[in-house]
Amino acid sequence: MKLTKRLAIGAIAGGIAAAPAVAQEAEAAFDRLDADGNGHISWAEAYDVRTSEFTEMDADMNGILAEEEFQGPARPLSAFDTDGDMTLSLAEFLQGHRSMFDRFDEDADGALVLDEFEAARSAARSD
Repeated sequence: MKLTKRLAIGAIAGGIAAAPAVAQEAEAAFDRLDADGNGHISWAEAYDVRTSEFTEMDADMNGILAEEEFQGPARPLSAFDTDGDMTLSLAEFLQGHRSMFDRFDEDADGALVLDEFEAARSAARSD
């Protein structure tokens, strides 16, 4: 169900699940990852987008993100930096995203729906 429909239902029921700007941002991010537009984000879809994001951030194209290159939307570089060297390899970046993906795939079907995606985004912002 599109987020705007869910917000309308929430408003009718007496509450709004999220502020409109935040809701639109979440839906836009979800749609960007849902490459085939089927309403589910598979890890393959997320992998492709996250790999592209890493490449775009890697200004010096050395395959490593330094702290000044990293543009994490909600989490600091250290949240992905498994070896503690304050840089990120593509493997570390993808491992961090895969961990979040698996954590929030509540029904373990190998895909995230919008509700699961929103939960992951909310958790990342509060960590």
